[in-house]
Amino acid sequence: MLLFCASTFIYGQTISNFEPGDPGVDATGGGIVASVETNPVMSGLNTSANSLRVSRSSAANWWALVNVDVTPDIAIAAAPTDTKYISMLLNYPAQPDIAIRVSAAAGNNGSNAMITRALNSYDASAANTWQQIVFEVKTDGDGVHSFTTGTLFKVVIHPDMGFNNIPAGQVLDATTFGYIDNIQVLDTNPLANDWLGVTSVDWNTASNWSKNAVPSVTDLVTIPTGTTFAPSINATTGVKVQNLTINAGATVTVEDGGSLIITGVSSGATGSIKYTRTLTADADPAKAWHLATSPVAGVTIVDFIANNTLANGTTNPTFRGIANYTNDGNGFNYYDVSYAGTDAFNVAKGFAIKNAAAGTVEFSGFFRKADREITISQGTDNFNLVGNAFLAYMNLGTFFTDNNAVDRLSEATIWLWDPSANAGNGGYITKMSGTDAAFEIAPGQSFFVSAGPAASNVVSFSEANQSHQTDTFLKSTSNRTEIQLNVQQGDLINNTSLYYIEGTTTGFDNGFDGSLFTGIESDLSIYTELVADVNGSKIAVQSLPNSDYDNMIVPIGLKAEAGKEIIISAELLNLPEGINVFLEDRLNNTMTNLNDGDFTINLNENVNGSGRFFLRTSANVLSTKNIELTDVSIFKLGNGTLRVTGLENANGVISVFNITGKQMMAQKFEANSTLNIKLPNLATGVYIVRLNTNNGTVNKKIILE
Repeated sequence: MLLFCASTFIYGQTISNFEPGDPGVDATGGGIVASVETNPVMSGLNTSANSLRVSRSSAANWWALVNVDVTPDIAIAAAPTDTKYISMLLNYPAQPDIAIRVSAAAGNNGSNAMITRALNSYDASAANTWQQIVFEVKTDGDGVHSFTTGTLFKVVIHPDMGFNNIPAGQVLDATTFGYIDNIQVLDTNPLANDWLGVTSVDWNTASNWSKNAVPSVTDLVTIPTGTTFAPSINATTGVKVQNLTINAGATVTVEDGGSLIITGVSSGATGSIKYTRTLTADADPAKAWHLATSPVAGVTIVDFIANNTLANGTTNPTFRGIANYTNDGNGFNYYDVSYAGTDAFNVAKGFAIKNAAAGTVEFSGFFRKADREITISQGTDNFNLVGNAFLAYMNLGTFFTDNNAVDRLSEATIWLWDPSANAGNGGYITKMSGTDAAFEIAPGQSFFVSAGPAASNVVSFSEANQSHQTDTFLKSTSNRTEIQLNVQQGDLINNTSLYYIEGTTTGFDNGFDGSLFTGIESDLSIYTELVADVNGSKIAVQSLPNSDYDNMIVPIGLKAEAGKEIIISAELLNLPEGINVFLEDRLNNTMTNLNDGDFTINLNENVNGSGRFFLRTSANVLSTKNIELTDVSIFKLGNGTLRVTGLENANGVISVFNITGKQMMAQKFEANSTLNIKLPNLATGVYIVRLNTNNGTVNKKIILE
């Protein structure tokens, strides 16, 4: 990369712009091919006519270099801790691993000098544009940046080493070019931008910064102590800088809705970053809970309880409004105010939080860098509470792509808690990879995933999956055909959704069908079961083909208490013209058109399951007079019980045959909607179940394992 040394130094002296009369390439080595060519992009930082083009011959040596002559030589004065800066402009098709050498003697290529990499990185997201790259060179003899007193004869550049770039690997080849221009030696770091804090706390106020400009993606930012105002990134601001150094005792605040991305280096555990999240509150102990994790490192449960005013328990007043989740059947476990253990907001570990009053909670810690992961496991319910571990938004589609390893997740679904859903009672919102890939998860937002059976199972969070967004939590618009079924009983409300999407099936489509969250018991719930391949699965969001509406009959599951009225209504979006939505009640032999009004009934007994209610879509007027056995579903519950759903009030016989045709059992029944039949002790294998009623016969293959 370069060669240096001593005497008086001219601030901002240009080594070469590669224009006529400027010093040019003195020599190359290791397979690098260099020539002065026309500037490929005469805009932005560089409007000069020419630049140095670099590529590779067949050789791929990491140390391949370019010697740029310095004419006249530059004498550099000795100083115990003198620091100079080499600046150059780069234009590459991807992020290169570029370095320089210093302290080389006259006439050689710097092989006796230390390699120095830049203070900042080329931003691959803005590839094929000119960007300023700066190298720090010191005379303090630290063995990394040092050069001896003397004269700068050459700048020795390694344009493409291929180690530290992302993705790793050399960029250049015989037909892939990079461009270098405007090489300078400077007294001060042109990328440095220090917080002055003289005007306000607002990060976006230019007069608060030493460059009199708000930091850009290339800036190396320092937050010193002792300023009048400490910087705050407000709720509508996304900050992206190269490096961030927060001196000990200094603080940066990121408000709920704001975000912070550091592409290079953060200061580590010196000064702190405070992230504030705004929470609602409610005197009802069951309401206004929020799922969150800390997007900064180093936050303990003890400190979080001490630094925030959390709600008190009602049954147990010493409990505070913070709980972790375990999938061993215990669900949420609340912390006591006297807790003195070592639990912490570890990377991506989610918690439930309830504030005593509406306002903010604060997480105070340190910036979190690099890709991260959290262990997940199967248990009583397989659900694991995880969260966005970074200070920027995370794209859900990319998250699923990053976690598509075999058996890592049982399905490509997450479950978010929305405390404002269901008339303020709160509810779980189901998001899936196929339908919600564009969804953005806010910093610190937690959600549930369902673990697959993979050994050493983890969920990973990629540092590259960070962006700035406007906070639109759970807000969306859609042109697809949708039906949302709502059920209300007293003050409780719940819902389930059907999407009609081209290419989906009537079976389970991973990424388009999302299971019902069952990690926490609900007093009122509504869900669907699959139209085909019925197996008793409870589906919160089901996607079906956007055609053949008349022939898709959707089983509806319901959990509700006896002695109370329930109301089932439908919200319809983009239905084809003429299509009506009917709710069929097979117990009472009724058909209600939900386009015209709600279904209302007073329950005589508790309801908890499916088989009574069905959803039909049709352009015709439907009645219950001719219900066919094609609407009946037969599936096993474990190896000991058969469940039959969708029966009209009927008498009949259910029989089981082995694959040779031998009858293994026969049992008469009288059934309304749902029938459970206990099986005899049968060997493992394939069996045929035959159901005979006065409405007809249906056969179903089952496998006992």
